[in-house]
Amino acid sequence: MFYPRLQINTPLNQNRHQEDFYSFATLSLNPEELRLSTKKFYGVDWDPSILDPVLARQAVFVGIYDGYASDILLHFLMVDFNSHGGSAVSQYLRQELHGIFESVNKTQIPELFAWIQEIGGYFKRFRGGALTPWIHGTEGTPELDLEARATLAFFEVRI
Repeated sequence: MFYPRLQINTPLNQNRHQEDFYSFATLSLNPEELRLSTKKFYGVDWDPSILDPVLARQAVFVGIYDGYASDILLHFLMVDFNSHGGSAVSQYLRQELHGIFESVNKTQIPELFAWIQEIGGYFKRFRGGALTPWIHGTEGTPELDLEARATLAFFEVRI
């Protein structure tokens, strides 16, 4: 049986008032993406066809939004999104990130990558990372895995 790895961190910031929020959501994702991800990250070649098609698409999204740091961490389907935006950004992410994560599509990647390269700045060093298989087009490419989906959602939130 597959058990996702969960990680618990203790914040270094000991302020009495934290601008943290959390959310839980159920998502409907392509079972092939889930299969690719379990194989890539855990070496488990899960067969979604053994489940009811509706059940095979289900995943739980757990979001923890911290108003102080500056990264996205993905622990399989547990997302920790930290931003310098404080309470307003944390609340926005609590309400919207799971929907963005669920709705991104690999067909968005070529245009997004071209735009990232055009603006430069912070993104100047980005060469595709987890999105590399799709930056020049999506025809005949594999499905997204969860790392690529999280990277795409990160850029969708940032821009």
